[in-house]
This record gives sequence, C-alpha cells and structure tokens, in this order.
Amino acid sequence: MSVENNAAKRLLKLIIGITLMAISTTPMSVSTVFADTTATDPQFSKPFLNDVSQASQAWTNAIPNALASYYTYQPLTAADAATLGFPNAHNLYTVANPNNHVCGGTGTNGADCYIISVRQFRQPTSLDFLKFVGIPLFPGNGLLDAATGNPLVDTTSAGSFLATNALFGTKAWGYGSGGTGWQPYYPNPTTVRGCAPAAFQNVPFNALFGPGQNGDPNATGVWHFPAPTIKGTKGRPVYVQWLNELPNTPPVNHDPTVDCGANAPNCYPYNRIVTHVHGAHVSPQSDGLATAWYTPNFGAAGAGIDGAKGEGTALFAGLYATTSLNSTPIYYYPWIRKPAPSGTMTMPSAPPI
Repeated sequence: MSVENNAAKRLLKLIIGITLMAISTTPMSVSTVFADTTATDPQFSKPFLNDVSQASQAWTNAIPNALASYYTYQPLTAADAATLGFPNAHNLYTVANPNNHVCGGTGTNGADCYIISVRQFRQPTSLDFLKFVGIPLFPGNGLLDAATGNPLVDTTSAGSFLATNALFGTKAWGYGSGGTGWQPYYPNPTTVRGCAPAAFQNVPFNALFGPGQNGDPNATGVWHFPAPTIKGTKGRPVYVQWLNELPNTPPVNHDPTVDCGANAPNCYPYNRIVTHVHGAHVSPQSDGLATAWYTPNFGAAGAGIDGAKGEGTALFAGLYATTSLNSTPIYYYPWIRKPAPSGTMTMPSAPPI
C-alpha cells in the first residue's frame, strides 16, 4: 500500500480485498454485535499505514476489524439459496448437486453459501460516516490533508460527507454484499436477503456512495476495503458466487495489445474478474483459473470457464454447484482441512487487468 500526494488531495490507492478465516466449531461469544472491535491477538494487531504526514489519531477506526463479529458475512438462508440455484434439499442426489449439500442445512449435508460481489466506489478512510445511518460507534478523522491537517472527507454533516467523499474519497475496488431486499442479479427482479453483516443489512449504500454502473441501483448493505469476513468452520463446506459489478473502464496508461502480449485476448474487457483466495485449500477449479474470467451478469467469459463449470473434462466435473439464475459459476470450498497455523487470514488477489 502506498500514499500519493498531489495539489488537490492525498489519496490511498487500494485494491480489492476479502478475508477468509477458519475458526473452531465453538463461535466467539460477544455481548453485543459491536463488542469485539479490537483484535487482541498480536498477530493481527500490528500497526500499519502510519505515514509521517498523518496525526497519531488519523487512522483511529479507519479500517474495520476483520476478526470482529460485526464484520462477518451472513450465509444465505436455505430458502434464498434454493431460489437462487445453490445446492438445496430439492436437488439432492442429482447432477445439479454432485456434492449432496444443502445451503443453510444442518448435519453432514449442511453448507454455508454466500453471494458476494465486487464494485468500484469512493470510500472514506474512516467509518465515522456510519453515524448518519444509526451506527455512531466509529469516530475517527480518516486520512488528513497533508497541507492543512484537516480530514479529506468531512463528516460533520451528511451533506458535507456526500460532497467531500465524492471529491476526495479514495477510489476503491472492494468486495461486499447486499442487505435487506437485495436484487443480486439485477435487472432480474429476484429479491433476497443479502449476505451483508447483520449491522449493515439496512445501510443505504447506494444512497451514500452511488449505485455504480452495474448491480442493484437501490442496494443496501456494505462494500468496502478491507471487505467483511467469511468465517468458516472445519468440516462444513462453503459455496460462494463471486459476482462482477465493475465498470468497463480502462486502467490509466494500460494498453492490452502492448502490455499483455500474447495474452491480450484475456486482458479485455477491462472489467473481467477472477477471484482467487489464498490458502483456501481448494481444488484448482475453484481456485480462480487465470482464464476463467467473466464480466458483469456473465456477459462474456474466458476460455477457462468451461472447465471450471465442469463442462470440459472429467477432471473438472462435480467441483462446482449448478450455476445460478444468471449463469455465473458457484465456487466450492470443501473446508475439510484444519485452519492454517494460528488461524491465519487469507486474502484473494486482485482481478486481472
């Protein structure tokens, strides 16, 4: 991560992120949803982003605690998962459900299932803005203007926040999920309760940050860098459908015909994604094949996607669930191994450019 200066603003350039963590079968106990806001394990509480131009309090609560319960994705309900085409009780023991799992189920057939998308937006480097939607628990200045010492994004009022974040907020590409009444396959009208953490289910994200060029224009929920956490349990599989809601805008000074060489066909459109989760202990087909990219609403896809969906050879068969209502494949994480040493968190790489 780096910080850059120019005459108008000081912005932190961020890439997408989502954390995936394994925990034991005994969940953390907290008195309130926001109680565990500070990581106590020294492995996850080392200082960072401590730039010399920033006051000592500048980064107070600027970044959510990825280990806290308030920042944990909620799995789809069994009913919503079935509606969207995830493994369910109605397609057990069929070719559509080769692993015989039931999203939201219990026992040996149970699985946790999620829909998570990636978007582009401008993000303040402080969570203080949540006070405008009823969550006044994260005071902090965020990133300061090096010349004036004032916060780049002014959260003294809702109006000043909207105006200054539009100008000086960090351009970010972050994962997240919708909340109450989300239409994940917009313009398909199917509505579900999204996987946003409970505290963010009714946060009017689009009203605060704009609807973006793709996705539900009225979405509630949260998209952020760092993104919320999936907490997996050993022995309970996880299914994730990674949706693409990125705009097709070229990166600055990027020419795929020059920069990509022989791989140029896989460098365009610009809004392709491949989601790879480091340390997830999965088969290659769910690990983010380099050519298994796709664009919003699965409008275009790379050559590797056929194998990833189980349509190529026997090697690839049965590792994905049936594709959903908008045809985007669903990644399968068996989650049968022990957590990484000390519960190490893992993060996916950025989508290819």
